[in-house]
Amino acid sequence: MPALPLDVSDLIIEILAEDLSDVPSVFSCSLVCHAFLHMCRRHIFGSVALRCSSEERTSTLNGLLSTTPVLSSYIRYLSIEGPLIISQNIIPDSTLSDTIKKFTHLRSIRLLNVCFGDGSPHDLWSSEQSGDLMRPGLLHLFHLPSLRGLRLQNCRDFSLADLVGSNIKHLDFEYLKVLQVPAAKLPDSSIKLQALVIGGRDNYIKDPEVYEEKCSDGKYFFDVSELKLIVLPYIGNQADDVVVLRGLFSRCHHLEQVELSVTNDTFSLFSPAKILVENSSIWTLKTLCIDVSGIGNDGKFDPLCGLSDEFEKMGDATAMECLEIQCTIYYEHMSVIDWDRWSQFDKVLAQLAQSKWPKLKEVSLDIVLKSYFFQMDGDWNDDLIDALDALDETHFQWLSSTKSLEFDFFLEEHQGLY
Repeated sequence: MPALPLDVSDLIIEILAEDLSDVPSVFSCSLVCHAFLHMCRRHIFGSVALRCSSEERTSTLNGLLSTTPVLSSYIRYLSIEGPLIISQNIIPDSTLSDTIKKFTHLRSIRLLNVCFGDGSPHDLWSSEQSGDLMRPGLLHLFHLPSLRGLRLQNCRDFSLADLVGSNIKHLDFEYLKVLQVPAAKLPDSSIKLQALVIGGRDNYIKDPEVYEEKCSDGKYFFDVSELKLIVLPYIGNQADDVVVLRGLFSRCHHLEQVELSVTNDTFSLFSPAKILVENSSIWTLKTLCIDVSGIGNDGKFDPLCGLSDEFEKMGDATAMECLEIQCTIYYEHMSVIDWDRWSQFDKVLAQLAQSKWPKLKEVSLDIVLKSYFFQMDGDWNDDLIDALDALDETHFQWLSSTKSLEFDFFLEEHQGLY
């Protein structure tokens, strides 16, 4: 909480203790106190979490908002945490549905562990279903003029029709199952997103409803053509997953930041470089964050999973400013690492930075060493650890010495059970 300097506090007390005939001074003190109250409220009520298991907390907040409605204007971020089953009206907290109707200036909402129905096509909400106690409140939240962000975590049977007319620009979901919505229930205009974050390692990627739902005019419900940020989940070597993601990716024409996680075979099936060229985002891309996890099979393997080759195909990314790479290596595979790949990475970035990526200013490489088994202290091969720790001197010589950009190199050792 912001604190007034002691000299200011002393001055206020001194003025109030003296002759109150000095009206301008008293008025000045009042203004200071009013500003301080505003700062305190903005700090205390900026973010609120409502848990269905804590009725007392929700009741307290409901009382505050009822007696002092102005407090609702300070609340910007709301988290509603279940378990909550809407269609069956399983609401442990009886005041929750009333409380959420009082929020007026939310910018972002997070829903965790919420089931909106039983999965049946007929379970779509309708205004005639008065038994849905939470529906009016949630629809009120979804359609607040100030709302820009929506995060759905572990939510089932969510109907996209409930977002019709909303102003959200940032959609973030993890383990989300949506209901198929009849085209007649969707509008003629799309929701234009600026950021799309898809979380989770197994995120029902093969269910295309979220990405491919269309409006009555045939356009996609979520318009991603102006998307600036896209965060994709773990991309394996499943052809169905790749097809869905490739289709989504190809509709993004002005990406500035891309974050994705890949393994050995990903780039042979899903080439970000190729798609970025095809959808014109290669010219606007500024930040690329990639989490690579290589696994050694037979013979030597590339710990960077072909990242150097992929970068070479992205020579036209002339707006590139920042690269963030996390490379996960398992201790059991270190003996079959192709160490020359580290040097290739250094060489490729040197060529790109000096010719095709003139705006590149930051490169971060974080190597995370894990193990399939529990490792006691002293079980690690110190020579191998030292070799990894010295990569910035032995294999990343250009990155470590250049003055044209900032290079951050980290080595993390996770000695535990993975």
